[in-house]
Amino acid sequence: MKARTWAARAAGAMALVCAVSVGAWAQMGPPGPPPPAPLIVPGRSIGKWTLDTKLVDLIEQNVAQATIVSPSNEFQKGLWYHEWHNPNPPLVVLTPYGSVNLIMLGTYDKSFKTPEGLGVGSTPQQITAVYNDAQITLRPGVGSETLIYNTVGIAFDLPYDALVKGYSVVERVYVFRIGQAALIWRVP
Repeated sequence: MKARTWAARAAGAMALVCAVSVGAWAQMGPPGPPPPAPLIVPGRSIGKWTLDTKLVDLIEQNVAQATIVSPSNEFQKGLWYHEWHNPNPPLVVLTPYGSVNLIMLGTYDKSFKTPEGLGVGSTPQQITAVYNDAQITLRPGVGSETLIYNTVGIAFDLPYDALVKGYSVVERVYVFRIGQAALIWRVP
């Protein structure tokens, strides 16, 4: 009799555990939507970072300190170049000296793409197929070419590839406010 009582109690306990598990599963519901795709929005944002983000917010939200240097001669004077390797995506930011306002936001992360699928790794042919010829093309030195689309708010930096004797695939993508290319780059 004792064996039967023990078996009945064990069966009852198992039924209770299963009922609680099924009930908890039913309350969880179906899985939610997948996280948003890593997106570059010309003239606006890269991932969760927008051009309206303040430099102090980037500093507070990223553990590692940014590398801050005076930008290369392709950029206007009076700008500071900030680079973070740790956030998702890694960021490149330009600000006017002494300002917390971003005037350009960039990345070199291959997973972030425009809605049309352009980003790091895209070819010049893929870019022109979407945006046509660049409105501004800069070749600040032998080493790179920057295709700037001022009416869209996006630019693509392509290094020179000696093997193909031309500019290879995109190495960095930049977004900026539409019409403000001359505030960022030394355009002709």
